Amino acid sequence: MTGKRVVVPFERPADYWRFRARRHDTLEKKPAAAKMLRKALEKSGDPLTAVELARVYLDMGCFTAAERCLARAVARGGLTGDVCFLIGCCAMNRGNMALAEDALDLCQRLDPDGDCADQAQDLLESMPYARQETRRSYARSEVMSFFARDALARGDEKTARIWAEKAWKRGKGAQTALLLGALQDEKEAIPFFRFAARRTPQALQPKLLLMLAARRAGNGRLFMRTLREARGICRGITDCESFCASAWEAGKPREALELVTERLEEMPASVDFLHLKYLCLKRLGDESGARRTLETLLDIDPDDAAGLWYRRHPEEDRLYEGRRVLLAALGAYMRSVPPRLRFGRLNRLLHWLTMALRDEVDVDTVYRLALPLWRCMPESEKQRSEESRHLSMCMMLDVLARAGQKERAKQLFDALPHKRRIRRTLRRFAQWRQKERETHALHQF
Repeated sequence: MTGKRVVVPFERPADYWRFRARRHDTLEKKPAAAKMLRKALEKSGDPLTAVELARVYLDMGCFTAAERCLARAVARGGLTGDVCFLIGCCAMNRGNMALAEDALDLCQRLDPDGDCADQAQDLLESMPYARQETRRSYARSEVMSFFARDALARGDEKTARIWAEKAWKRGKGAQTALLLGALQDEKEAIPFFRFAARRTPQALQPKLLLMLAARRAGNGRLFMRTLREARGICRGITDCESFCASAWEAGKPREALELVTERLEEMPASVDFLHLKYLCLKRLGDESGARRTLETLLDIDPDDAAGLWYRRHPEEDRLYEGRRVLLAALGAYMRSVPPRLRFGRLNRLLHWLTMALRDEVDVDTVYRLALPLWRCMPESEKQRSEESRHLSMCMMLDVLARAGQKERAKQLFDALPHKRRIRRTLRRFAQWRQKERETHALHQF
């Protein structure tokens, strides 16, 4: 019996590689999925494939590779909701919370009904907003600190010190303490860095500055304690890079390697953390281990600019300076989109209310009921709205009840804890509205 020979083509189309890549949906198989999607992207150049590859790289902890794919997707297909969501995730991992907030907000504006809109809203709700000092003395201190930084940038250290000391006397804030500490000798700088570290316990920079100042001053106990504290609060890749750079400067590459090893146990295919491992091994003198690490990361991402740079310059043991260029370029592209007309606490609160009540109350009704209540609130209550969701939840109940959804408001109230506190807040809402009506009536006469 004779049969026809089937010739299987050696070259596969892009759809073939995309289909195969989507079957590798576990963390262990992500590197194989990335290789297949790279082949699909080479075949088609499709921006949707670039976005899919960026998502895979982000799951692997390869933030630089994800940003490179997003830049390619933006160049081919422009900004979309999915692209902005992934830019926001990359920015959060880099510690750039301002860019992350802008990207997640733009994701919802470009594609409010898309798959990423709800995820973007969840991230925005859980994102910590930096509180601004409201006392007048702190505002004046910030202005003086600006003059000090400007003088320091010009190389005028004497004038910078004068302005920094004035800023410190006017308002003792964490940023002013860091500025003044940077202008002191090692022993004199320690109290200022310690003050900033205590005022902002979750901030990494004050602890790193305190650690290095303690080492230069010969205070070994404070140095080791601050080193352990700084290592314990490292979160994203940028924090880990800053910690490693400070540990290398302090002559502690092994402590840096221990931190990187912990992160690689969670994300074994992260090219960015493999960069740090490579540099740690270089500083420890393990050349063979460093070479193996370099080849591993280039196998995961053959287009990695930092890895290719280290391969061409084996004598280099510093962090690659261009590692943040791609995210900065994506941020610049996002700024070409017209911004919202309004920002601030009220904008975030209204956005949260409209998203939370979109199935019960239309947007116009939310604005009509919430805006007058916000206007008659004391400033102290407005400030507390960012620290806790209590006020936002109470406003949601208030809007629901006044919009005719009393049964739904009762269901939510019954499901919430701290009912006595909620009742007190709702009574205050009524008192504030009554006071506003009385004031308005007096102004009419």
